[in-house]
Amino acid sequence: MKVLKILLLFAACFLCTPLFAQQQTPETYISKFFIEYRSSPATAIDNLYASNVWMSQSQDAITALKTKLNSLTTDVVGNYYGQELISTKQVRGRLKVYSYLLKYDRQPVRFIFKFYKAHDKWMLYGFKFDDDMDAELERAARLDAPDLTPLAKQ
Repeated sequence: MKVLKILLLFAACFLCTPLFAQQQTPETYISKFFIEYRSSPATAIDNLYASNVWMSQSQDAITALKTKLNSLTTDVVGNYYGQELISTKQVRGRLKVYSYLLKYDRQPVRFIFKFYKAHDKWMLYGFKFDDDMDAELERAARLDAPDLTPLAKQ
């Protein structure tokens, strides 16, 4: 009887594992993105957008984004040293926005990921990046500006 219980427990764990493995969160998508980004930015973009079946209708925009992203060469921005989370925001557990600072020799680059969950699966809703954060930094440097530090702790 004890052996039967153990076998049933293992069978239940084995059958449930694929269900939990398929539950991707925005954080897992982003983590995988940055691992792939180091060696192949274009592949990282393709795999990120693969979470959203609706994006197949926007292949021209994705191709343009990959071209722009591939322009961040060592000749232009220097070496890449990793990323840091700037802030994250969410709307009732259905929409999440993550802003990351990428550290390059010459200047920082900001990546913004937007994820949406209509029913039970997270998908990429939008992605953009920019290297022109001057106006935002100047606003943050004003004495009456809100402190940006607590945003990264959320």
